[in-house]
Amino acid sequence: MSETSGQERSPLTDIQRSPLTDIQLSPPTKTRRRLSVAIIARNAAEALAETLVCIRNLADEIVVLDTGSTDETPMIAERLGAKLYRRPWDESFAAARNACLTHVSGDWVLWLDAGERLEHDEGRLLREFVDEQVDLATAYLLRIALPGREPLVAGEQVACVRLHPNRPGLIFHGRVRESLTRSLFAFGMKLEHLPLTLHRGERDHEQEAKAAKAERNIRLADLQIVERGQNADLLNCLGEACQTLGRHEAALGHYQRAKELAEPASAEMLEAYYGLLTCLESIPAKAANNQVEADAPSQNRTAQIALCMEALEMFSLDAQLLCALGGYLQSLGQRELAARSYEVAYRHGQVEPEIWHLRDIREVAAVCRSALLQLDGNDDAALTLLSEAWSAYPESLRIGRQMVELHVKHGRRDEALLAVSKLSTELPGKQNWRTAVQGACAATAANWMAAKTFLETAYRGGCRERFCLRWLCVTLLA
Repeated sequence: MSETSGQERSPLTDIQRSPLTDIQLSPPTKTRRRLSVAIIARNAAEALAETLVCIRNLADEIVVLDTGSTDETPMIAERLGAKLYRRPWDESFAAARNACLTHVSGDWVLWLDAGERLEHDEGRLLREFVDEQVDLATAYLLRIALPGREPLVAGEQVACVRLHPNRPGLIFHGRVRESLTRSLFAFGMKLEHLPLTLHRGERDHEQEAKAAKAERNIRLADLQIVERGQNADLLNCLGEACQTLGRHEAALGHYQRAKELAEPASAEMLEAYYGLLTCLESIPAKAANNQVEADAPSQNRTAQIALCMEALEMFSLDAQLLCALGGYLQSLGQRELAARSYEVAYRHGQVEPEIWHLRDIREVAAVCRSALLQLDGNDDAALTLLSEAWSAYPESLRIGRQMVELHVKHGRRDEALLAVSKLSTELPGKQNWRTAVQGACAATAANWMAAKTFLETAYRGGCRERFCLRWLCVTLLA
């Protein structure tokens, strides 16, 4: 597995941060700065190979610190051109990263975890940025993206400090959720966001690896609490780990304590609210006699709504809180209030980039709002909203799919096929989509023979989209 302890948090708000904007390269300086890629790894042979292949044209030096692998990780590192060093694992990510830094010789350090990769032109953009734009008084945050577990489940992302100058005295602190914050503050350095993404793969969803990571993080957080005492970040770490392991009541307690210790309106407080809301999804409401209530779901929904409203007093435009509130209200039949929540999330929602959040949260809000408009019989307004949202997010498969379905619902074959043609080139089986759309439109016109032919052809071609399966079932039952 990759040697990562989770997101890096920066509790000191004095460090300046710039907004996340597009990279604008200044005139070339014709100076190539040496870029070292640093990786700590253990038992991550396959994942490490993917990362090393991805960055071999980017780095001037690759340093891999192995912390006790029993697989082929060390051999893979050396075979693919990395400088390999070994160090026994001593229950501290900060110690491992600082040891790795002692072997780095480049001017700048890019931290990667095994399994992370840069896609498309992002490696080239990063290389150009290092050569032409970097500031020695600045450390840079990059986005870390995790894919969704299913095609229609939104992926998540978080911004972490991954690029910084190789400067004596710039070191990590913390056994878990290790951070450069203290050193950056001491040197008077600032933080800036780069609009570049490090992509992780499906293996991050493997339950066995997630459970092992959670157990490890609990152990490290407990050790650090014994040494330094509790703080909101460590308690959030414990809450996240307990949630992963299904210990929801323990997680609830950790998040509650984190909320109490966190600075008002801080990222740590927001993370605690997220955790509490998720815990309430898994813990049944209980009566005074400790028996599960018959109406436990609605009891918890009421508690979640109250908690959301409390959180929104400090994080009034947080898109995730607003979408969550919309979902809770909708589940209780309060569609008008739910619609307002989705509307605000779509038009004005914000995210805290240094906390894990849904990558396309505003797109989710737009689709949820359009769905409520359709439930209210206002399909024209739903189409207008989706068209506007798709113009804002032209690469969104989520919005594009909804556009296709809405056109099909009204038998608008040509418009639906045009929408399919605009879907991202990354959509697998686009021709099958076109075939399924023709079948679905035939079904809306009660032309069942043609519908059956088209939809079965799409299915035999490998289309397993819910859209195709739903219309195929409707047709076969007609």
